[in-house]
Amino acid sequence: MAKKIGVTMEVGNDGVVVITISNPPVNSLASPSILKSSILFDHSRLISGLKEKFQDANQKSAFKAIVLTVLRMELDVQQFLQSPE
Repeated sequence: MAKKIGVTMEVGNDGVVVITISNPPVNSLASPSILKSSILFDHSRLISGLKEKFQDANQKSAFKAIVLTVLRMELDVQQFLQSPE
């Protein structure tokens, strides 16, 4: 079974937007240069997908919250802990 990399968005009737990342095996948001392993993924596709979904969510005037989740197992958010460049 091939790995499916991407970002999806669902909007519930309750106004909660759920954005889901699928970037197996670790669902990392870090750029490849930051990762200390040989895990390869399409970083630019993942980041552009996230930007697109957040922009789509912001255009929905009735949304109350955005939840960021992953399709499976774990999420590496180390990228959020670093100072912006």
